Amino acid sequence: MSAWRTSTRAWSTSGPAATAPSIVWTGTTSCCSWNRLAHRLWGRQSRSLDYRELEDWLLDQLAADPRTQLQYRAYLDREEGLGILQEDLRNASFLVREGEEGFRFAHTSIMEFFLARALFRALEQAGNSDQDQDVERTLAVWAIPVPSPETLDFLGELLRPSDATAWRLAFREIRHGYRPKISELMLAYALHALRYGQPAPGLAGMDLTGADLDNWRFEGPAKGPPLNLISLHLAGCRLMNARFRQVDLSGADLTGADLRSGRRYRTQLLG
Repeated sequence: MSAWRTSTRAWSTSGPAATAPSIVWTGTTSCCSWNRLAHRLWGRQSRSLDYRELEDWLLDQLAADPRTQLQYRAYLDREEGLGILQEDLRNASFLVREGEEGFRFAHTSIMEFFLARALFRALEQAGNSDQDQDVERTLAVWAIPVPSPETLDFLGELLRPSDATAWRLAFREIRHGYRPKISELMLAYALHALRYGQPAPGLAGMDLTGADLDNWRFEGPAKGPPLNLISLHLAGCRLMNARFRQVDLSGADLTGADLRSGRRYRTQLLG
């Protein structure tokens, strides 16, 4: 992961997509902006946006984040300063043109990396907040379609060296109350992380009431104890063609769940 951070910094100043030196779109605050752009694109299932949307997005960042305003104050106080920022953004090395008016991230993995950073920062902020309203607003960042496995890999690598206290608290909050899309994303990350040995939240007792889990795969390790799905709340879930292999569903609530064509192998359903 540290090598990836280094490569993104190098790309920002000398990447093949650059058509002009990037004057201002570097540094920690700008990384947060890239996180938000990647999140915005994935949230609407798009890979690109036209230059008008890109400029509107810049204005949104400047209006919403005082730190961004502070970083670019020297430009905003100049005549035509906003135009300079907009042009520099269009020439930033992380972006390339698509067609006559479109822009997208220069490589899919760059977008995936920044999306993972957005999800990671949301977990940290939610876990460190003591205000319920702030927690819910921050967790809303997770209300997106499940990202690619590569994004989940990046997220796991960001979680690995971090203080687990905050992100475990955030995951616990999600686990105890079903939130559409947010809960599915936590579930997807946890299953992925457990499969590939990355930091993972526990799933026992998770509330997934009413979730659409058609065609999902719940698979524990081939050797060792089964995947712990004890007391999972699956009432009213869509589980058509779902596969359960080497899992412990003892005490799970499956009331009204649609299990048509679902498959269960070495699965405990006691309780």
